[in-house]
Amino acid sequence: MYSNKKTVQILGEVLKSKLIFNIIISPGSRNAPIIIHFTQNKLFKTYSIVDERCAGFFALGMAQKLKKPVVISCTSGSSVVNYFPSIIESFYQNIPIIIVTADRPKEFITIYDGQSMNQENIFQNYVIKFTQLTEDESKRGIWYNNKLINESINECILKNKPIHINIPFSEPLYGITNKIKIHINIVKTFYTETYIKKKINF
Repeated sequence: MYSNKKTVQILGEVLKSKLIFNIIISPGSRNAPIIIHFTQNKLFKTYSIVDERCAGFFALGMAQKLKKPVVISCTSGSSVVNYFPSIIESFYQNIPIIIVTADRPKEFITIYDGQSMNQENIFQNYVIKFTQLTEDESKRGIWYNNKLINESINECILKNKPIHINIPFSEPLYGITNKIKIHINIVKTFYTETYIKKKINF
């Protein structure tokens, strides 16, 4: 089973293509599509760590040991801020972390609804790239999100620095499907190709 959110499907396919399989998830409500998609896909190794601060440092140690990017993902709002200490360490120690945060739809941001703080580029001084995705699931929207996810993860791989991908989700959040419903193009570079070959040989 997979999440029926096409943006999450794109993220999963891009991560798979780049041999990034370790996902540390701090469970919540808004990131339910991410939880569903990756925990139900046997290719990915998921870890559930409720406290985001602990999850960030767990990912930091894993990425340092594996010498490859590790994904951390949490729900929206103040949960995101708890990643800050580990992201600062990641930035200065050159350890590749992919931060994937769930967010409220744009129209709900800063209207004093629960957990609706502005998350855009919140780690701006400590990530090399911030990516704001769209909820648009048209062909154009899929192309756009695919492009942004590819580019940001390539930056993480090439520069060994953290990157931040922010994904807005509207309800319903728990929809599932039996198959992947998108087709994507993988943006590669000479360096990412070399990286992948090394990891396959390793």
